[in-house]
Amino acid sequence: MKKKIFLILFRIISIILLIYAFFILFNWYSENSENQDLYNNLLDIADPQEDISENYPVLDVDFSSLIAENPDTVGWLKVNNTDVNYAVVQSSDNSYYINHNFNKKRNSAGWIFADYRNHFDELDLNTVLYGHNRKDSSMFGSLQLTQNESWYTNPDNKYIFFNTLSKKMTWEIFSLYKVKAETYCTTPYFSTTDEEQEFINTIKNRSIHDFNVDINTTDKILTLYTCANNNKYRVIIHAKLVYSE
Repeated sequence: MKKKIFLILFRIISIILLIYAFFILFNWYSENSENQDLYNNLLDIADPQEDISENYPVLDVDFSSLIAENPDTVGWLKVNNTDVNYAVVQSSDNSYYINHNFNKKRNSAGWIFADYRNHFDELDLNTVLYGHNRKDSSMFGSLQLTQNESWYTNPDNKYIFFNTLSKKMTWEIFSLYKVKAETYCTTPYFSTTDEEQEFINTIKNRSIHDFNVDINTTDKILTLYTCANNNKYRVIIHAKLVYSE
């Protein structure tokens, strides 16, 4: 009798777990599909196009429709030879866009967002952009490619495009690495020049590759930040502003 009851309970629990797993998988697929449709729509209305200006590659983006869709829009980010080509938003905290997409609909994939402490009328020392490392390579999922030698030694990948609403900007990579979760590399500004220089020295010396790029406290830095290895590490990219118009 006890054995029969145990078998019945085992089957019930197995069915519940199977239904739960199906629900999780279906929800993951639905959210990814929703964000992919949204991504394609934003590409159409923003129409990001690469161009050359004063010997630097730049990105032309139409922000008017993006702002109409979401007033939280602060820029557009593109990283060559990855799937990163997104509108960037900013909220009043660093939590909202972790689980909301560009349309402000709840979605575990979230969206690419700027640190709430950053300013875009006049850039801080360090502008920080966050995104989830999604297994389908959406959001910042494809940034792990940047850790491969074939990627970071490719001259086509030396520049990152990050535009604000008022400026086209080109950034040159000077450091990339993995690190355990921390907040130091996402610090937007410091109180003293000495602290700024120490920060620059630290993040540059961490790099897995010497990009031979000079940088000092008068430069502006762009930081891309995402998780890796089941949230054990963070993949970090730092680039300095080399052109703005």
